[in-house]
Amino acid sequence: MNTLTITARQLLLYSHTLVFAFAIARVLREDVALLTARRIDAVRLEATGRTIAGLLGLLWITGVAMILLGTGLHMAVLVSKPKLAAKLTVVCLLTANGLLLHRVAFPMLTTPQRRPRRAAAICVLLGAISSVSWLYASFVGVARLIAPAMSYTAFLALYGVGLVGGIGTALAVARPRVERLLAPLSGGDVVVGSAPAGRMSLPPF
Repeated sequence: MNTLTITARQLLLYSHTLVFAFAIARVLREDVALLTARRIDAVRLEATGRTIAGLLGLLWITGVAMILLGTGLHMAVLVSKPKLAAKLTVVCLLTANGLLLHRVAFPMLTTPQRRPRRAAAICVLLGAISSVSWLYASFVGVARLIAPAMSYTAFLALYGVGLVGGIGTALAVARPRVERLLAPLSGGDVVVGSAPAGRMSLPPF
């Protein structure tokens, strides 16, 4: 590997790490903000969605570029590197869950719901998957010490344990809070945050 390639990979790794730090900090901050807010702010949700989508796009670009400069995206490489395969799997699930968040959960949070309990459960379920996936992706990214002893199945099993714990906690702790936030909407109050009632739709992911 020549000096130019090594330098490019190092710059990409640095950029990837910075973007990931900004993204996970934003995700966790917005989770806390939603659980402590007195009302749902549609404008803030829209801004957050756009920011996270942009950061996730940058993560895909820098991550795939590093892989292509390093080993390439070949099946043999993924089989021989379970850590890499596990991270790609989690990021793919994270991206798919992001689509559901923006297309399903966000509209539920900003429009009247006939069944607020059900809507709250769906929203916190997707939110929990998002938070756990971001945290686990960061864990896999730095898991160099245990990676030699971990198989792809072991990485995914650990991810599954995290999902079960995160979802269970979210349904028990966060769902009642979100349901209370949705209750005024169900009663007819559709003014959320500073967004006009007629502009509640959020952009696709």
